Amino acid sequence: MNSWIKEGILKVRTVSNRGKGVHVQLFLIKDNKGMLPPKKMVEGHTAKEDRGDGKNWYSTHPWYHFVDPREHLKGYKILDYLKFINGEDEK
Repeated sequence: MNSWIKEGILKVRTVSNRGKGVHVQLFLIKDNKGMLPPKKMVEGHTAKEDRGDGKNWYSTHPWYHFVDPREHLKGYKILDYLKFINGEDEK
């Protein structure tokens, strides 16, 4: 991400740690329009799982477990910079 910031791909807002360096970096969607999707598009979901003992287990999974990231992020520039692994395209 640091290289994306240096290249101007992502715009960052920095909160300092009382003048002693960086406390946190914020990437606002409104500053990165067209680059980052709305938060609602990439929220995780809860899934119910029956593990065979008669009880239902609930766990939260990331958004990309439910959709194809290439299709879901189509139209956002971030897709041009993502690297896919696990036997998928490696850019």
